[in-house]
Amino acid sequence: MDFVQNEWLPKSVERNLSHTTIAKYINYLENRILPAFQFLRVDQVQPQHIIDFLHNLGEKGMRLDGKDGKLADTTIFYHYRILKGIFSYAVSTRVIEVSPMEGIDRPKVRKSKIDVYDDEEAAFVVEALESELLHWQIAIKLLITTGIRRSELLALDLEKHIDYDEGIVHVEKALTYTKDEGYQIHDIKKGNGSESEGKRIFIYQTLSWMI
Repeated sequence: MDFVQNEWLPKSVERNLSHTTIAKYINYLENRILPAFQFLRVDQVQPQHIIDFLHNLGEKGMRLDGKDGKLADTTIFYHYRILKGIFSYAVSTRVIEVSPMEGIDRPKVRKSKIDVYDDEEAAFVVEALESELLHWQIAIKLLITTGIRRSELLALDLEKHIDYDEGIVHVEKALTYTKDEGYQIHDIKKGNGSESEGKRIFIYQTLSWMI
C-alpha cells in the first residue's frame, strides 16, 4: 500500500506522534502489515482481509524473536490500532468512503497482574536509601511517592518542574530512545487536546526530603 508510506506516515503519523511511537509504527508496518497487504491498494482492502490478518497474528509461530508461544495481546492490538489509523485517515482524505475496519471488534487485551510494594516493603526501601548517594535517594523516592514512569523521572528538571513551596511535581516531559534518533526529551503528547494535554501533577503536603 503506497498510500501508507507516501501519505499516511508523513502527513499524519510523523506530524502528530513522538519519535518512539513512530519507530514502533514503522517496525510493525515493515515486519507484518505492509508485507501482508503489499498486493492490495488501500481501496481494495476488505473487512475479511483484516479479520484474517488479525487471526493469523494470534496463531503460534508468529513471534519474530525465536521464542515459543504466541504474540502478546498488546502486540496484536497495536497492529489493529495502526490499521484503524490508516483507514480512518483514508476516509478523512476521501480516498475511500467506508473503512474496512468498521464492524471489526478490537482484539481483547488481557491485563496481567502487576506486583507492587506494600507499605512495609516501601518503608524498607526508603530506609535502605539512607546509605545511598543523594541522587539515588531523590530518584527512588520520587518513583515510590509519585508513581511516575522512569522515562518521566529522567526528564524532570528539579528547578523547573518541582514547586517546593506548594509541594507539586509537574510531569510534562519524557526521556525516550530510538535506534535512529538516539535519546530525546520531548513533551508528553498523550491527552485530549486541552491545555493540560500530556501534563499531570502530583501534590504533596511536603517535599522537604528533597531539600
